[in-house]
Amino acid sequence: MNVSVLVDTNVLVDAYDRAAPQKQKQTLAAFDYLVVHGSGALSTQVLAEFFVAITRKIAVPLSIANAYTRFERRFQHRISERGCAFRKSFRAQLSDL
Repeated sequence: MNVSVLVDTNVLVDAYDRAAPQKQKQTLAAFDYLVVHGSGALSTQVLAEFFVAITRKIAVPLSIANAYTRFERRFQHRISERGCAFRKSFRAQLSDL
């Protein structure tokens, strides 16, 4: 995969913030483009910041389990082997909550 865009936390949060529907729609369209073309990437730091933001800081926060499920559904087919290890670890942590 040839990555040309590293997605910022704030942009990722906009995709899940239901308080700004127009911004959410535009951001989701951009993500769909990046996923289809394989030209976007997320860092571990961005993922960590993302979960804190959408489960605590946005106007209508998501539960941790809901946030993880939504994110996984959208990006599941683009997660690397290293990302799979992260997913297994994260799922184990969720089961402890």
